[in-house]
Amino acid sequence: MSVPSTRSLLEFAIDAAWQAGRLTLGYFQTGIAAAVEEQTAATGQIAESVQHGARAATQIAGGVEQLAAETGRVSESVRELERAASGLSDMAGELRSQAA
Repeated sequence: MSVPSTRSLLEFAIDAAWQAGRLTLGYFQTGIAAAVEEQTAATGQIAESVQHGARAATQIAGGVEQLAAETGRVSESVRELERAASGLSDMAGELRSQAA
């Protein structure tokens, strides 16, 4: 049985340290890759949510425009109704004075 030389022990230690460093580096690379993948997925979900919000805001704006237009039409109808009621009131006054 031979006793390992100091040089071979040193080479073994250096090789073991190098292997450990490569394993540690691989571990970190795997962790970083997983984090980047998760961040990419989260960014995609955020972008999708922003697009959904933008579409909803556009639909709401369209609804508000339709409501404003309908409100204008209703206001005009109310004015016409007021004019008609005033005309009927005038006619009723004339009929009363003719009947008296």
